[in-house]
Amino acid sequence: MTDIDIAKEALKLEEEAEKRYSEQEHLLKDPFLVALVEGIRRNEEEHGDFLREAIRRLGG
Repeated sequence: MTDIDIAKEALKLEEEAEKRYSEQEHLLKDPFLVALVEGIRRNEEEHGDFLREAIRRLGG
């Protein structure tokens, strides 16, 4: 596997996690848990942004 392959696989995992947290966010009732899951989702989104930039720099 190349660096770009690994980065693309990591991006896929981040996108799946972001989607899962987004879905859970809308099911929760407790405001604390909603805020917690929203924060985790935003972190996953940021990780995806970093990986997209890395992939772009690697030429992918």
